[in-house]
Amino acid sequence: MSHYSKRASNPSKSSGKAEIVLDLPTVCKMLPLVRQIVVELLEVEQAHGNLLSERAKLDHDRLKLSWPERKRRYDVQDDIDRAEQTRRALVHELELLGVQVIDPTHGRVGFPTIVNAKPAFFSWQLGEDEVGYWHFAGDSDRRRVIPPNWKLDVPLAATKRK
Repeated sequence: MSHYSKRASNPSKSSGKAEIVLDLPTVCKMLPLVRQIVVELLEVEQAHGNLLSERAKLDHDRLKLSWPERKRRYDVQDDIDRAEQTRRALVHELELLGVQVIDPTHGRVGFPTIVNAKPAFFSWQLGEDEVGYWHFAGDSDRRRVIPPNWKLDVPLAATKRK
């Protein structure tokens, strides 16, 4: 596996936080659970967006609202708060798995790995059947080519202290 290190980069830095590094076979095994969480996250994102639109309309018309509409204005804010709390819980659940939400609107997540001694992510987005992309951390361009040796069923998942 040339050019693919299984170790965390710069292990001399110590933040006390565990760094998770995943290999492709492990990521593929995680995908069904991650897919379920991302589906829920997108549902919450959609509902949150609809509620924000409804609140904006109610806020715009606030001086002309009837009593039931005024009550709805307050109820919408409570619904927004609940949606945001649910969203935070789902993102936290993904983070506990070591998965980073890259784009919550489209359901794109990143599974941390190391490529050429640099932090990177295996990239997956809802609607894709498998993990077929990767990108360096901080880079938004997804790369389609995954070398065949990354797909070998030799789990390398590790947790390492920084």
